[in-house]
Amino acid sequence: MYKIIIFVVLSFIPLIVSADTITADAQRLLNSLGLNAGKVDGSHGAKTSAAIKRFYNELGSDFDGQIDEKEIIDLRVANANYRNFGNKDWMPYIRTNLHTISIKKASFSYVNENLINALIPYQLEADSLPNLGFHPIGDPPDVKWVKKPMDMDCKLVLRNMNPPDMSRWDAPLYAQNCNYYFRQNLFSGGVDNLQEIFNYWSNQPFGTYDLQPNGDDQYFISSLMAQLVTTYALFYEKFSNNKKIDEFFFDWLLNNQTLIGKKTCPFNKPAFYTPGTFSVDACGSNHWRLAVANFALGLRLGKRQLLISGIKHLEINLSMYDKNEIFTPYAMRGWDSPGYAIDNNEYINSIAVMLSEVGINLYDFKIHDGRKIRQLIRGHNEWLTNPILAENYIVRSSTCNGGKCTEASSIDDFGSIKQWKIDRQFEDFDILLRNFHFEITENSIDPIDLANLYPRDRSERLPNMYVWGQTSAFPFIFASLERLGLLNKYLNPPVVPVDINNVELSGEQLQCKIKILRKLDDGQSEMKIGQAIFKATNGIVELSQLELGTGPKGNLNRLTEDAELYLSKDGAIIGRISMFTMFGNDRLDVLRFESNFTPKVGGYGPEGRNSYQIRSGLDVAIVVENCVEN
Repeated sequence: MYKIIIFVVLSFIPLIVSADTITADAQRLLNSLGLNAGKVDGSHGAKTSAAIKRFYNELGSDFDGQIDEKEIIDLRVANANYRNFGNKDWMPYIRTNLHTISIKKASFSYVNENLINALIPYQLEADSLPNLGFHPIGDPPDVKWVKKPMDMDCKLVLRNMNPPDMSRWDAPLYAQNCNYYFRQNLFSGGVDNLQEIFNYWSNQPFGTYDLQPNGDDQYFISSLMAQLVTTYALFYEKFSNNKKIDEFFFDWLLNNQTLIGKKTCPFNKPAFYTPGTFSVDACGSNHWRLAVANFALGLRLGKRQLLISGIKHLEINLSMYDKNEIFTPYAMRGWDSPGYAIDNNEYINSIAVMLSEVGINLYDFKIHDGRKIRQLIRGHNEWLTNPILAENYIVRSSTCNGGKCTEASSIDDFGSIKQWKIDRQFEDFDILLRNFHFEITENSIDPIDLANLYPRDRSERLPNMYVWGQTSAFPFIFASLERLGLLNKYLNPPVVPVDINNVELSGEQLQCKIKILRKLDDGQSEMKIGQAIFKATNGIVELSQLELGTGPKGNLNRLTEDAELYLSKDGAIIGRISMFTMFGNDRLDVLRFESNFTPKVGGYGPEGRNSYQIRSGLDVAIVVENCVEN
């Protein structure tokens, strides 16, 4: 009997040791991934259970309840492929059913030669120079913007992922403006420049450009990589060396999901949110951008790992909409709040366009608390339309410009809401256009009518920021139109000529110089914003040698080619011309001249002043001078 008992006990010893060994191996591997499985003791306790569940949640699947050789293989594969596993800002409780979608490889059929031909007129000229944009000085609403030139070669900035001084507060502007510069020159030299940069990156050892926890380079590198990965994935066939570049981007996206910080998002009780709940900069733009980039390359390559990474970035930000659909990280930015928050729609719409090609409606999906994404969008737009709904957030937070932060006591401190909407670009048409795909699919708005909502007195076509996708790097409006087969119809509307039936045209042949002036904020002083040569032949006016100090540089020939101007017998200019009248952005205004002409005393023919008020507070004039017979 004794021997039998010993035999039975001994016969089970190898099984017990094997199970403990497998669990211990799993604990070691889980700990090496940073998942905190506790002490390596072979005991499948609470910490080990939580860690293995978190591991499979990170991969977008479920733990089957038993640690065996399958789990060991999965853990070893992860250890071999990850330097930095997962995303520390992501928590399993915010997981949505997006994780269950069947991933298919997408061809992005709407990114075709027709779309490319449509984008080409919206490019910057290849020989134009980038700048660092405008820096804000002063307190809102009285903020002045000072232009600053680029002080480093863009190709060098991007290749090394490093501006002149990473500690400078304006360092992210190098990433933003340099990559935007090459993206907007994509089909006239931009591809070649980016190809050179991508080739250089792909020849560096994996990990060379990894994000450092709490490092100064987090925002710079994340925004740069996200936007350029998106461009690469969309216009994939324009690039060569794809296999090696794919490997580099795949490795970087998987190993740089984590943005570690104090009080990071998400939070699990948005109904009880207070300003100290989390760090404002812990979530927001980089999670949005990285979500778009992961979806773009994941769908292009058919890689589930990238899709899951993108889904997690998306879920982190979706979890930050409170019970009233207010996106708290952006609502806590004072005067700048709506200007940040309006970007959300562009990111979500870009992802929705991509998923629509594989038959998935993003707006149908629910976040962790049961609300559908379409509900978040609608609520979000409500407070953008009426910022008073978010006043409790906006006025309890600081507005920081030029290193100085101020707080407001009420929405009224920012000035009129109408002017605030103009300054921060969240007028009603802005909200609808940044929400383009959602509005045409969910609200059945006619796509061409929606694209034409941009005020005709500002531009007869969409400004570049809408066409290229200013924040997402995804041309979401043109892509949506092309997917529906409507892009050409939008781009080639019936031409409505200027009505000159009742105008007696001048028969002279003249050449003059013109100055373009706009009134400054004081309503009295004027600033010269441009100049050109004016030629009139039998009443038809042509402009040449146009120079502007406003808007983006380059490609001004398009403005003069599209202009329709005539010279009347009494010297007035009749017709229309589009003009960049604003400093710091690419918004076009359409100047429509009629009979508001003041002749120059003692002047000759058309010498004098043609005035036009675009809107209250924005007056532009074309002054004709130095005319000679041609």
